[in-house]
Amino acid sequence: NCNTLVLAFISPHQMSTPTIEILINRTARDNFIDFCIKYGYDVATFPPYRVFQIIWVLVAILSMMNITRVYWKHVRCSKLHRNIRILLTLFLGTAVMLNFVFSIYQIYQLSLSFTAVHPCEVFLPRNFYKCFNILFGLILELYLFIQTAITFERAIATICVRSYEYTEAYPAIIAIISAVLVAIGTQVFLYYGKDFNQPQLSVLNPPAEVYDKINGLLIFNEITCGITFVSMIILVIVNMKREKKAIGDLSRRFQTEENIDTTKFIAKVSLIQMISYTSQSLGSLILRLVEESFAGAQALPMRTTLKLAIYGMPLYTLVMSIVIEYSTRTSARYRQNRLQSAVSTKNEAQAYSNFLSKQWHIEDQS
Repeated sequence: NCNTLVLAFISPHQMSTPTIEILINRTARDNFIDFCIKYGYDVATFPPYRVFQIIWVLVAILSMMNITRVYWKHVRCSKLHRNIRILLTLFLGTAVMLNFVFSIYQIYQLSLSFTAVHPCEVFLPRNFYKCFNILFGLILELYLFIQTAITFERAIATICVRSYEYTEAYPAIIAIISAVLVAIGTQVFLYYGKDFNQPQLSVLNPPAEVYDKINGLLIFNEITCGITFVSMIILVIVNMKREKKAIGDLSRRFQTEENIDTTKFIAKVSLIQMISYTSQSLGSLILRLVEESFAGAQALPMRTTLKLAIYGMPLYTLVMSIVIEYSTRTSARYRQNRLQSAVSTKNEAQAYSNFLSKQWHIEDQS
């Protein structure tokens, strides 16, 4: 304790009690200022850190704009089943909220780094950090579990292939409620009873008192992403095998082909999500293993900058929106071709039937 070290060099009879209290308060204040400079001001004003803040904010804004465009142009009025449209709407909305919260707090913290008069003013206010940290974590988990809900919906569509087109929106509603409850449960598990007293620069940094739980949650998220992706691949394989057996049954074959198209592009989204969560988790793990190699006055700012650099969620959500746009456009084109092929086949069959009828009629007359 620095206060004890200072008092050890001064005999107690040389000063009064108020003098000791003033010295202790002054020493504690100086120590806190040093803490603010080392863990706050030096990091927040580190040029590469500011560059990555600006880059990710710009990517997040671009992602929000593209997600909104993709929804209004390709998802809202698509021919996808109502349940998948509902789930995709929430999935895209969650991605927008994730980027919005990220942009708000990054812009706010960046402004603090330019306007702070005192080194300690670069830290996020306690209530702001508390609210945005919980909100950000909730949206991030909801983003994950909505994808799991979509997998659940695809499984039902595969199992109930004959009757699914006539089902109500109950599967989607049940899946959404389950995803919301699980996401809320993760935040209660992490933060119940925590006081958020540690100064923080970034909402991406959880309180130190939940580090052990965070590691467990990251492992759980990785397992969930892996199960979701593998499940989507299995559903694609099942539908492709079913398509080969649906010879002669045009209705079932058409529905199976629809399931294949939708499940394929959801599998692509699942892969992107798995890569996003895995890259961040592995990046954090590698950074922890090599952070001791950083030395010098810029070691802490450099480590913090690398932590921000590996957060690629704005980029992944942007790629996700591009994949959804491409997939929905491709599915719509394939659907139109299948309909035209079915109509053409029906017309050809009708024409051939009429031809045979005429032939039989002529033969009967002869």
